[in-house]
Amino acid sequence: MIVYAFPSISHKDMGREHEYINALADHHGQATMYEIGFLWVAPEMAVLLAQDYDMQNIVAAIISPLTCWRIMPHQTFSVIIFWDEEENLRAYIPDPQSMNGDDPAYIEATNLSEVFPTCKQTLSSASQQERNLGTTLFGYQNASAGADDRANIGADDFFTDAHHMKGVQSFFSTIRRPHQRRVKIAVLDTGLDINHPLLQKFVRSKQIGEELGRDFTRHPLGEPDLKDNTGHGTACTHLLLKTCPTAVVYTAKISNQSTFDEKTAERISEAIQTAITEWEVDIISMSLSYEYEVEIIDEALKNRQGDKKRPVLFFAASGNFGKDKDEPSAGFPARHENVICASSSTHQGNKSDFNQGPDYMNRWKNFSIIGENLCVAFPAELNRGNYEKRVSGTSMATPIMAGIAALVLEFCNIWKERGGRPTLEKAATMQGMLQIFHGCMLSNSNSSSQQGHLNLVPWYLFDGSSYTRDYASVGNHIAEALRRL
Repeated sequence: MIVYAFPSISHKDMGREHEYINALADHHGQATMYEIGFLWVAPEMAVLLAQDYDMQNIVAAIISPLTCWRIMPHQTFSVIIFWDEEENLRAYIPDPQSMNGDDPAYIEATNLSEVFPTCKQTLSSASQQERNLGTTLFGYQNASAGADDRANIGADDFFTDAHHMKGVQSFFSTIRRPHQRRVKIAVLDTGLDINHPLLQKFVRSKQIGEELGRDFTRHPLGEPDLKDNTGHGTACTHLLLKTCPTAVVYTAKISNQSTFDEKTAERISEAIQTAITEWEVDIISMSLSYEYEVEIIDEALKNRQGDKKRPVLFFAASGNFGKDKDEPSAGFPARHENVICASSSTHQGNKSDFNQGPDYMNRWKNFSIIGENLCVAFPAELNRGNYEKRVSGTSMATPIMAGIAALVLEFCNIWKERGGRPTLEKAATMQGMLQIFHGCMLSNSNSSSQQGHLNLVPWYLFDGSSYTRDYASVGNHIAEALRRL
């Protein structure tokens, strides 16, 4: 059969989006079928959808559902990324001449502007519904294939240069002890590739693992597991552990795909409560973003403390659709009063073009950290056999920022165990961490400050670029920042 593979569109209410597409199809006498993450439609309907969603190209395929599943064994991230991956899709589809007659497959890109005249379609009343087309729950972008080599090198240098994070790790290697208390972090995402080669040392040290996670999706077709069907959660966990390699990471799988559904918010709320009350984490990292506030998540964040004696730090991605909005603002929950908003910067510390935000209501808690051209661990089966991938996005900046906060807490734990004075316990609170970020990790010539995002420079505190690399000196600088509370 001739079909057009058109990915499901994300929406704050996925049901309404499907209703819209079905209404559009009915209006034009067309039929639709939703299956395994794709919307299957006739060619005429595919053209109407492409025009309605302002697509410049559409991928046509003569393909069976089973073949389609082999080509895209995971949910598409969004419409935009689907078309970005068009070339990769073509590479996966077998030559039709090599296929048997029962399972032919080919794919081709058709430029609509050349074949079909540009015209406005008369849509049904359903087309007037408010739609949230650009937003996915988890957002990141493949690093541009034409990216300047300096951007890739700069991103790598963030972790490997002796004057950057490598210097920070060198500082910590002089003060860490084998049995010190580890910082515990929950990552709310799409799961984790436990078998990834780059993560095995953390599995062996019991910092990640099946026993340190929960599948909140409770997939009806099999036993719950942490398998990452998109690669997003694996990438975020890897960046977190690259930043704070001693952290214990709890995997909260709250989605099997990168778009949200009607149950996702409920899972996020449940994961937050579990992370606080059962796992007793210090930090919760959420590389996700809604355009609108979600009540059930809002309630979970407001009741975040549980045991009032043990605060929890929250980080969330600001969102990646800044270029597409006239007045971009941080997504939710990044703009929540109890959450630190994480945006992305280039390797030079400049604000990324795709950033949403800042959170204009709480300017004090808007920060950025590198989020472009990062080399991350990625499931090989989702990446043409490759175990690493370059990606960009506020989703990637979020775990790095959470990891920096974890380093601060790790230092404070060491300070406390050694009987350091004054006490640094306030660092574990949101206001305390904000004071440390502002007082110890910002450059006087911060290039992003006038753009609403304060770019963090962690080696200003821990590496000695600005202070001496003396253990007591670092503790005193943190204590001085906390005195302002």
